[in-house]
Amino acid sequence: MRKEGAFLIGVGTGLVLGVIFAPHSGKKIRNLVSRRAQESLDDLVATGERVGSQMKDSVTKKIDQFVEIADAAKEGYEGSKAWRAETEGVQKLESEG
Repeated sequence: MRKEGAFLIGVGTGLVLGVIFAPHSGKKIRNLVSRRAQESLDDLVATGERVGSQMKDSVTKKIDQFVEIADAAKEGYEGSKAWRAETEGVQKLESEG
């Protein structure tokens, strides 16, 4: 019980001294806090938008690279399929001839 009582006395003393020695009125302090909070929120939103844009660009670039790789793999597969068909055709001709 003693620790809680001492804590409450300390909090009360701090509040009284804060009110006595405050550099501005309560209304002015609330306005300052409100304005700084809004500025911080604006900065946070701007940072979020910038990071989101960078992430979108990065993902778009990776998707484009994947599409290029997939197209190259498809061309390679189709080319090897055609090569096998040609090879099999030549082998058939050789065996028939």
